[in-house]
Amino acid sequence: SEHKIDKLFKRLLVLLLLHRPINAKQFIVKQLQEDQDLASKPLLNDEEIQTLFDMLQNPLLDKGSVIGKKLNDALMAMGITETVPPQETFDFSQFKQKLTDIIGKY
Repeated sequence: SEHKIDKLFKRLLVLLLLHRPINAKQFIVKQLQEDQDLASKPLLNDEEIQTLFDMLQNPLLDKGSVIGKKLNDALMAMGITETVPPQETFDFSQFKQKLTDIIGKY
């Protein structure tokens, strides 16, 4: 039961991070009303992983890659304390695999 609550909060944090609603309280209420099974869903689906990658990459310097520090910042925002080496660079495939491995534990 406590695990489900923790996962629910992490999922809501992920949704807030990705959607960046103007009214966070209203957004959370809407998510909880629309999806009664929110806690049983993965923290991120494939589309959300792509969105997160797009948000974190640097379009001017490193188009098509994300550095570990940015991934660590995103994980921390989701309430996940596991980290990757801050200077490591991930293309989308590596990013998706690493993120999937980490969030699969939660």
